[in-house]
Amino acid sequence: MMNMKQKIIASLITIIILTSIILVIKINKMDTAKANLKTIENSYKKNIINLCKNDREKKYEDVLITIKSDKERYSWFSDTVKLKLKVENQGNRDIKLNFSTSQQHDFIIKNQLGMTIFRWSENYGFAQVFTELELSPGQNKSWNYSWKQKGHILSFMPYHKMLPGSYTIVGNIPTIENNYKKVIQIKTGIFTKTKYTPR
Repeated sequence: MMNMKQKIIASLITIIILTSIILVIKINKMDTAKANLKTIENSYKKNIINLCKNDREKKYEDVLITIKSDKERYSWFSDTVKLKLKVENQGNRDIKLNFSTSQQHDFIIKNQLGMTIFRWSENYGFAQVFTELELSPGQNKSWNYSWKQKGHILSFMPYHKMLPGSYTIVGNIPTIENNYKKVIQIKTGIFTKTKYTPR
């Protein structure tokens, strides 16, 4: 037979075991609850990110970039290639384009081999500050440049008259969110007559 002291010890051991079991169950429940909360939190964050992404994508779907030249064919002897790069807000809300410097556009010209022979931004220095361009619905911003058919294949070479041929004109608007580019093709050659053909 157990004496009183043994009974008390046995009771205490039983209480400790039961308390431990209850604590383990509670801890497991807490871990499960934490895991569920984490899952809910991650799902919520994912939904927010997707909403923001969709909103951002929708925002920049409304941006229309166009580049035009005044003609398709140019006389190599005398013609100047007149270019126009335009960004337009075609949406129904304001759009803000963000830039990492004061540069908000560029004209890049490549030869038939795909080599860059002219870059408008090479001739300018830009402030290393964040800038922005805000466009209301239907508003646009445009930049014009007249290329005199001069360029260079190597950056250390001086500009010189390029040979007749086909050239690719790239209009670039280097926003932080999206590096917009539009491309057109022109030809230069020994044409006796060239006429104005709006593009």
